[in-house]
Amino acid sequence: MGRRRQENALSLFAFQDIITGVAGVMLFILLLLVVQLAIPAAQKVRSERTDGPLFPVASDSDIEHLEQLRERLASLRSQTEDRLEVQSIGADATLRELHKRLDETLARQQDLNRDTESLAEQITTNASSDEFQRVEREVESMQNELAVIEAELQRFAGGEFITFRATDSRADVWLVDVRRRSAELMSLQDPSNNDRMEFEESIEPPTLAKRIAERLRQNQGSLSVVLLFRPSAAGGASELLRAMRSLGYNVALELLDSETQIIQQPSDRGVAAP
Repeated sequence: MGRRRQENALSLFAFQDIITGVAGVMLFILLLLVVQLAIPAAQKVRSERTDGPLFPVASDSDIEHLEQLRERLASLRSQTEDRLEVQSIGADATLRELHKRLDETLARQQDLNRDTESLAEQITTNASSDEFQRVEREVESMQNELAVIEAELQRFAGGEFITFRATDSRADVWLVDVRRRSAELMSLQDPSNNDRMEFEESIEPPTLAKRIAERLRQNQGSLSVVLLFRPSAAGGASELLRAMRSLGYNVALELLDSETQIIQQPSDRGVAAP
């Protein structure tokens, strides 16, 4: 009787172990299934993140816009180089100054070309419209500058620019040194008789001519005037020349570089020295 009870106890204990073991195995299998199902889902999410574009794709209009800028820039550079080849560099200061401006314009175009290539790299990262507008403004500015230089070269070829040298000390000739926002007036006969006037950068040449004429009358200046222009203000030189002549002045025009200073000399054969 005692032996049978012991066998039953052993059998019951063994049955509980079996149930626990089976449950553990089933739980382990379930865990494996969950892991196997989770791995493909994670790989899919990761693939979607890595395969997709990191930045917004540039639109066709942006690419076309950039190509137009490249074409305009290439045309602009070609025109500038053609003008440099056609116009021979002579000894005249006016022509040298115009060629200097052409060289500066070409250098700006080369810088802008690098900016355009940089913009081509940025276009895949959704480049801002501000950058497009900046490049367009630069191209437009250089086109205007090139048009001004071409007009000045044509006027030079037509003999409208006059190289002036004072030879008669008895003639009261006035120098008018025109800058971007100011002008200095000086008598060649008496350099101590001088004046200075200021004006807005946007002033029209006819208006400026009237103000210069008024200031000359106040200083009892003669009708013989030499207009000296610097690169910063040379764009409107020919227009101011015509406006001064229309007011009855005998006008000569001289283009100087920005470093040239007007000095008093004992000889009356020169009016400017670098």
